[in-house]
Amino acid sequence: MPIMRRNDRISRSLTSWKGRPVKAGKTELNEELIVGRIRVLIADDHEEILDDICGLLEPEFDVVGAVGDGQALISAAGIFQPDIIVTDISMPRLNGIEAARLIIKNNPATRIILLTVHNDSALVEQGFSAGAIGYVLKIKADEELAPAIHSALEDKRFISPLVTNSSN
Repeated sequence: MPIMRRNDRISRSLTSWKGRPVKAGKTELNEELIVGRIRVLIADDHEEILDDICGLLEPEFDVVGAVGDGQALISAAGIFQPDIIVTDISMPRLNGIEAARLIIKNNPATRIILLTVHNDSALVEQGFSAGAIGYVLKIKADEELAPAIHSALEDKRFISPLVTNSSN
């Protein structure tokens, strides 16, 4: 798994910093962080989604990394030690729920938000059982992702109201 880091070469196949998330399966580190801001790691197997979510979060949070699959997410979580992980559910190599389960097993304090297209109360239950604290639908990410992150930081669960309303 390549780690991308600006002005630094560590012992993995590195390439130059591009300022935005890179292709699925790679990891990128943002070293231009502002002290005291919340550190967020993002996982999604679609580069366009990574780019959109990164752009959505960057004004308020420090996006420390972006990965394209569940195995890379587990590695990146260990390396970057983010405050919050925002992950898709349906990803190659390991889905987001199973990745969350393994990350929480190694670091129970990690706060994980599932960001998905699946409007499914059964997946909400599976995600929370795995240790996730938030469930946000991608179609509402622009309105709900930042509030979900703030809820997670207060150890409060967040579920997109569309999921809650559709399960009634």
